Amino acid sequence: MPEINFSAVAQWSKTVPAQLADLFKNRLDFTFYKELVLPLLAGLLIWPAGKYLPIECGYENGLVENTQMVLLFLAMIFCWKAKHNRALFCFFSAIIFILALRETNFGKTLFYPDPVRPNKFLSWDQIPYAPYVDPVMIAYGIAVAVYFLRKKLIFVIPAFLEKGRLPVWYILFMAGGMISGSIIDKACDNLIAEEMAELLFYLPFATAFARAGSNSCNWLPRAEK
Repeated sequence: MPEINFSAVAQWSKTVPAQLADLFKNRLDFTFYKELVLPLLAGLLIWPAGKYLPIECGYENGLVENTQMVLLFLAMIFCWKAKHNRALFCFFSAIIFILALRETNFGKTLFYPDPVRPNKFLSWDQIPYAPYVDPVMIAYGIAVAVYFLRKKLIFVIPAFLEKGRLPVWYILFMAGGMISGSIIDKACDNLIAEEMAELLFYLPFATAFARAGSNSCNWLPRAEK
C-alpha cells in the first residue's frame, strides 16, 4: 500500500479550487457524439412506451430490463477493450459488475420468480444461497478496494482535475434519466415509463466507456498504455 505524503496532499488541496474552475471553464466537452442519438430517442420514447407498450415489457426480465442488462455487460466489455488506463478501466468493470448483480437482485429475479404472482419473486428466506450473498459481496468489495490501492488509482483524481475533460451531453442525459425516473416513480404508477427512464441513464453510461477508452478521446489523462 502506498504511503501517504500528507504534506503533498495539503499542498495539492490548495490547487483544487483553481483546477475545478479551469475544468468547468475551459475543459467541458460539448460535442454531441453520434451515439448520443440513442439516449435522445429513449428520452423521447418514455411517454409513448409507457402508454402503448404491454405492461409485461416493463417487468423484471422483460424487454426494457433485459436491454439494461445488455448495456451493463457491454459497458464491461468496453472497459476490457480500453486502449489506455487499463487498470482504471478494469476497476470500472468491477464496479459495473456489482451494478449488474444489483439489477438482478443478486440473481433472485433471474432464478426465483414467484410461481403465482407475475413480476414477483420469492423472499430471501426461501433462496438457498441467501446467507452467502453478504459475505461474498464483502469479500468482493475488499478485493476491489485492494486492487484500487495497489494500482494507485487514487492518483487518477488529481490527474483528472489537472488535465481531464467533462463530457457534458453524457452527464446531462444520465442526470435526466435519474431525475425523470425519480419523478415518474413518485408521480405515477407506470412501470414501463420508469424502466425507460432507467434506460435513458444506461445508454449514455455504457457508451461513455466505449468512447472514453478509445485512443481518440481526451477525457482522461493517459496514465498508462
